[in-house]
Amino acid sequence: MGKREVAIVGKGFTKDFFDVDAFDCDLHKYPMLCVDKSHSAIIAFELADMGLSQMGLKPGDYLLFSDFCTDSVHNKIILVRMEDRYIIRLAKAISPDTSIVGTPGDIYPSMVLPSENIRIIGVMSGFIKPHDNLEILPGGDL
Repeated sequence: MGKREVAIVGKGFTKDFFDVDAFDCDLHKYPMLCVDKSHSAIIAFELADMGLSQMGLKPGDYLLFSDFCTDSVHNKIILVRMEDRYIIRLAKAISPDTSIVGTPGDIYPSMVLPSENIRIIGVMSGFIKPHDNLEILPGGDL
């Protein structure tokens, strides 16, 4: 099976909102995570806290995110943007008015966010643990 590369755009957090240097078309400057060619991931984050520990995920694991689609995101791990900040959370309830996002097992308190102020950027479509034949290529300008 072939491989393809997915940009690791930074460390991702579930406890608080975090910054990403830049979400632009210049993804080749980021380190690249090698994934199976059939995987739908568009970006990856290195998990930086314990908010997904109930799912067996720990800091240092790599979370893969695919494009948000029209399928329900209820009870899925999502990447949320609010203004220029991001957070990785479990979608508990998403409505046109408010969105409730939490963490599995309520490791961190749920947040109630006004839906008009957020955008779901992606849905977690997989993960890679450091001991799973992890292959990371360095980023940089060509």
